[in-house]
Amino acid sequence: MSHHDDHSGKDHQFGSSESLFRKFCNKMRGKKQQGFSCQFEQVDTLEKESLVPYSMAISYRYNCLIVGNRNFNYPSVDIFDLASKTHIRSCRVHVTPYYMKIEKINHEEEYLICVHYSNITKYKLHDIVTQDDSTWLWNKELSYISSVAIDYHPTDSLKNVILTCKDSNIAQVSSLNGEELPLITINNLTFSSELYCLELLPNRNIVLFHNETFHILQPQTDGTWSAVSQFGYRLAF
Repeated sequence: MSHHDDHSGKDHQFGSSESLFRKFCNKMRGKKQQGFSCQFEQVDTLEKESLVPYSMAISYRYNCLIVGNRNFNYPSVDIFDLASKTHIRSCRVHVTPYYMKIEKINHEEEYLICVHYSNITKYKLHDIVTQDDSTWLWNKELSYISSVAIDYHPTDSLKNVILTCKDSNIAQVSSLNGEELPLITINNLTFSSELYCLELLPNRNIVLFHNETFHILQPQTDGTWSAVSQFGYRLAF
């Protein structure tokens, strides 16, 4: 079996699990609902209306939770201790990070990519978690974008590419300098409205959400992409 066939088989198997998911949902609806314990432990207090969380990332290198915050006074990234969940600091950033992704270099967490609906901004992760103010490495203005994923180059980290939904397309931006690259070309599928929830799977396939349906895209040898499977509410292209 070829490498391509192996990926396709995995994706079709992933898509076929929808029926099992529906059975699970029906079973859960039929079970007696049981509330959870209302015994909570207060671990920290923030000033009133100081935290409006929009996104979150976890850094195991720095053992912290990273929360994108639309602060009423200024946008920030707030840092919480991973074990105790106590608030450590707020780091002022350029714009509210609605989506965030940590970029690894040689398996080490090095950078934080923040996506606002009109900006992609790259920071040094160390600066974000240790300082109260930040200076970006680069900032790219790009309208009508959402979600963020990193397409890692197999041999050269300088060629890593940031993927984001741009209206009804998938945009590519160089992680090195923020240069906008050509939109992704999809051979057998055209999207008629806005895309959401883009993510890159371990096998480098893209999964995204459009019009109440999840689609899986597979990279081709010529640099284009093809839709190979789908799952969700609507099941026809």
